[in-house]
Amino acid sequence: MPLAAQGVINQTVTLKLIDQETELYKIALREFSLGIQIPFISWKIPVGGAHLFWVRYDEKGNIIDELHGLSCDKTTGQFKPIGWSGDILKVIQYSHKEQNTIPNVGKFYGLYESGQKETIVKTGNEAEITVCWNKALQAAVKLNSLNINYELFGYKLYGRGDQNTQEGNSNSIAYTLENEAVENTNSQSVEGNTMVEVAGGVQLNLFGPMLRRYMFIRELKNRGFLYQCTDLERLTEVTNRGKIVAYIGFDCTAESLHVGSLMQIMILRLLQQYGHKAIVIIGGATSKIGDPSGKDTARNALTKEEITKNIDGIKNTLAKFIKFGNGADEALLIDNAQWLEALNYLDFLRDFGSFFSVNRMLSMDSVRLRLEREQHMSFLEFNYMLLQAYDFYYLNKEYNCSLQIGGSDQWGNIVMGVDLTKKLRGQEVFGITTPLLTTAAGHKMGKTAGGAVWLSSKMLSPYEYYQYWRNCLDQDVVRFAKIYAEFNEEQMQQFTALAISDINNAKKQLAFTLTKICHGNQDAELALETATNVFEQGQMGAQLPTIDIKTERLGNGILAYELLHEVGLVSSKSEGRRLIRGKGVKINDQVVEDESMMIDKSFADEQQVIKVALGKKKHFSLRLT
Repeated sequence: MPLAAQGVINQTVTLKLIDQETELYKIALREFSLGIQIPFISWKIPVGGAHLFWVRYDEKGNIIDELHGLSCDKTTGQFKPIGWSGDILKVIQYSHKEQNTIPNVGKFYGLYESGQKETIVKTGNEAEITVCWNKALQAAVKLNSLNINYELFGYKLYGRGDQNTQEGNSNSIAYTLENEAVENTNSQSVEGNTMVEVAGGVQLNLFGPMLRRYMFIRELKNRGFLYQCTDLERLTEVTNRGKIVAYIGFDCTAESLHVGSLMQIMILRLLQQYGHKAIVIIGGATSKIGDPSGKDTARNALTKEEITKNIDGIKNTLAKFIKFGNGADEALLIDNAQWLEALNYLDFLRDFGSFFSVNRMLSMDSVRLRLEREQHMSFLEFNYMLLQAYDFYYLNKEYNCSLQIGGSDQWGNIVMGVDLTKKLRGQEVFGITTPLLTTAAGHKMGKTAGGAVWLSSKMLSPYEYYQYWRNCLDQDVVRFAKIYAEFNEEQMQQFTALAISDINNAKKQLAFTLTKICHGNQDAELALETATNVFEQGQMGAQLPTIDIKTERLGNGILAYELLHEVGLVSSKSEGRRLIRGKGVKINDQVVEDESMMIDKSFADEQQVIKVALGKKKHFSLRLT
C-alpha cells in the first residue's frame, strides 16, 4: 500500500450533509488510514496521512464501486501494494455490483472497510450521480494513457516535482478525479485550465489544479526555459503546494516586442495554463534610464509620448498570447511609473540605500563587463538595478508576487530584487532566468539582416513572420518546435520523426504553427497560401510584402539598382549593383542581367503590381499608386 502525504489539504468542494433516512445516490471521498507495523510491537507508528479514494453508493447506501490511484508495474500493468521507482501510476476501479468499466490487470479486491473516515461530496438522483461518476471514469481512462511515473513510496501528496519526469501518487489521482467528477460537472470548461477532447466530445481538464501546478516547473525544464533559479528545490515545493504570482518585465523601447522576447511570453502562457497568476511589468519609468544588462553602450532616452505609444503597442501584442483581466488566472499589465515616479530620491536613499552593496553591484556581469572593457557607464544606468529590485519589493508588498522571471542577462538585477525583498519583507521570494537563445549560426533570436522579427502585424506581416520560421536552419527546427510550438509529448515525437524524414515539410508545419499562435489561424492560412503560391506555383500571394511607389516616379524609367535602394530593399545603391551582378535580382520572375536596366510602368501588370525577388527567399510586390 503506498504511503500518503503529510498534511493532506482541505476539500475545496461544498460538502452536503446526508439525512440517513433519505434515499439518495452519493459519491464519497474515503480515507484509508496508514501506519507502519513494527515487528513484535502491537502498535503502529502513524505516518501523518492516508490513501484517499472514491466510492459510489446506491440509493440504499450500498457501495457500487471504488476508484483508486495506485502503483502498477510498468511492464505488466499489475497492481503493486508498495510503489517503487520505475512504477507507473494508474487509476484502478473495483466494482462491488457491476462489471468494471476500466479494464484492470491482475486482481484487486478494493480497500473499502467499515469505520473508515469518509466525506460525502456529492448527492443526487441516480442520473446525476452517474453523470459525475462517468466523468471520473473518462478522466481515469485519459490519465491511464499517460503512463505517469509513480512517486517513490507515494509519500508526498503531489510527487517531488523536481525531476524531469511527471510524477504523482494516489492522492494526486484522488484530487484530480474530484476536480473532474465533482467541481466541473456543471460547466463545459474551467478558466485557466488546459482542456483536452476525449471520447464522446466531453471537455475535461487533464490534471486538475493540483497536478497542473505541479507540472509547471517540469514543463519549464522540458521546454528548455529554465537556466538559473535562486532556489529551485524550494520553488518547486511552493508551486506544487498552490498558486503563485509571478512577473516578467519588458522595457517599452518599441511599439512591439520581437521574437527575442518570445520565450518569456511563452512562459507567461504557461503560468496561465497551469493555474498561476502572471503580472507583466512595462518599464515606463525604467525605460527613461536604460538597462545596461547585455549592452555595450547606453541607449537613447525616450520621451513620455513615445513611452505611452509603445506601452499601448506592447499590450496589444501581448494580448494575442495571454488573457488580461482581473480574474484569478488572468494577467495584469502594470506600468512601473505608477510607483517609481512617485519616489523621492532622498527618501529612497534613506529607506533603501543601506540594503544595497556597491561591492556586489560592481561584481554583476551587467556592470563588470562594461567596466572591464573600459566602456562608459553612466550613474544613471548604474541605478537601473536598484529600481528593478524595488519593482520586485513593491510587487511583493502590493500583489503578493513571489517570483520574478527574466533573461539570463537579468540575473544580477533579479538577485538584487530577491535579496531586497527578503530583507525588507521577510518574505520567501524567488528568481528564474531563461537561457540566451541563439540560432545554430550563433545569431540572436529575433534579429535578421533585414531588421527585427516583430510580433506585431503592423510592423511585420504574418507572411514575413511565417517566412522567418520557414527559413530557419535545419539544425534549429526540432529545437524551436520544442520551445515555441506547444506540442504535447506525442505531437513532439511525431514532429521529430517528420523532421528526420522530410525537413522541408517539418519547417512548413513549424512556421504555420508558430504563425497561428502569434497571428491566429486565418493569417497563418493566408501566409501558408502565399508561400505556396510564390515558391511552388510562381504566382503572387495575398500576403506578399507590398511597397507603394508613385506611378510618375517610373514615368521616364529608373535604373534597377536605384529602384531597389529607393524602395528600401537594399541599404545602398552599391549593394543593389552587387546583387544584380551576382544574378540575385528578379523582376517579374526574370533575372536582371544588366545593372543599367531601366524599370518603367510598363513592367506593372493589370493590378499595377511589379513582382521583385532578391535571392530565392525574399519576394515583394511593388504597387504603383
